[in-house]
Amino acid sequence: MAAKTKKEGLQVIGCARNVDTATDLKKLEPWKLLTLDTSSEESIAAAAKALKNVPINLLINNAGIMDVHDLQTTTKADLLRHFEVNSVGPFLMTRALLPNLRLAVGAEGSAFVAQITSRMGGHM
Repeated sequence: MAAKTKKEGLQVIGCARNVDTATDLKKLEPWKLLTLDTSSEESIAAAAKALKNVPINLLINNAGIMDVHDLQTTTKADLLRHFEVNSVGPFLMTRALLPNLRLAVGAEGSAFVAQITSRMGGHM
């Protein structure tokens, strides 16, 4: 998706927990690549600070985890970690980047947020 967007001449800001190992994203440079862990409010705040005053017309929340366990071995901690990363993380990202989205609305008339999730049903 990032490669196609870049081909269309749009500016892409990519994020990864570890930018050193994000080899596919690094191949698409030059564009901004930020270190970001969506389960960390501090990391989200740092990313938002790095993007201060940068209009964002499309935010794609695509971070997620899926640990596969059966019902007997799945713990409360497993479920809470999934919820934190897959649900709370996108909420926190969107909230942190609202000023950027509003800048895009002011400049271009619109901004969008997309949530991409993985298939998780049937694994318990």
